[in-house]
Amino acid sequence: MGIGLLPVGISLFLSWKYKLGLSKSLIIGVVRGTIQLVAVGYILLWAFRQSDPWVLAALILFMVGAASESALKRLGGLQNEKSRRKYRWILFTAIFLGAGLTVSYLEFVVIRPTPLWEGKKARELVANPADIKAGFKRGGRSYVLVDINAETARIDDTLIAEQSKFDGIHVVETSLTAPALEVVKIYKNLWKIEDSFRHLKSSFSARPVYVRLEDHVRGHFLICFLALCLHRFLEYKLKKENKKATTEQIIDGLNNALIALINPAKGIEFYGTSGFNSVVRDIMEVAGQTPPSIYEEAASLRKKMRLYCAVRELFDSTTAS
Repeated sequence: MGIGLLPVGISLFLSWKYKLGLSKSLIIGVVRGTIQLVAVGYILLWAFRQSDPWVLAALILFMVGAASESALKRLGGLQNEKSRRKYRWILFTAIFLGAGLTVSYLEFVVIRPTPLWEGKKARELVANPADIKAGFKRGGRSYVLVDINAETARIDDTLIAEQSKFDGIHVVETSLTAPALEVVKIYKNLWKIEDSFRHLKSSFSARPVYVRLEDHVRGHFLICFLALCLHRFLEYKLKKENKKATTEQIIDGLNNALIALINPAKGIEFYGTSGFNSVVRDIMEVAGQTPPSIYEEAASLRKKMRLYCAVRELFDSTTAS
């Protein structure tokens, strides 16, 4: 409501400041529009609660007629009644067909595609009892009752009537006591759990397991899980800083970053680095570390790489296990 009234308030302020004389017209228009929207809202709410198809048909015809009459008034230039009658029928037919096609698409494709197909499948199973599998209870089979053998199959009209109450409604059943909006939010985030299991088995090589003893198996999965947690944390930190990197990019970047000891002469030692690409540098930056230079002395390198080495070891042990 506040967002909707904001442009009205701005218009009233401009009209008052520049003395446009539009304040009265704006207020009348807003009040009239609000009343019309509230009235239409209550009418639609009442209409959606009706189960009598004749009442709905009459309401649709009335709305189509009102819309065609409103469109006719906007045409203008129609002098005689014959032309007005002709265009009235043309507008009525066009609006009726357009509304009918839209409602039909919503009803039979968007809102209730599953019950229609399942009902069709159930009738096909009853007509062909040999296709009925006793242990299978999903899809159209769930609407079929079988007493003794497949020849006694019949449609479960009671279940169909019960399920039809939820047509067009996505029902989420849970044991949680949280508010409905929070439950829906948790349900929508289930894909993240599935994605994590997929990465455990692929990117982090949790399967297959090449160890046999129980402690070794537990240790293997513990390392994989810790790597996954660390990866999700890195994803979160990177996203927070508007830096994106996939799981493969993070693992490959950490595995390909190398540090080698260079000893060109006795008493002279320094380190050379390679493979520190943009992803690795982003990881180090969000972790509060300074990316190393191409050549580093031992003291400065230890200071820069203290946290990075722990991350590197964790990912190395995961990919090598």
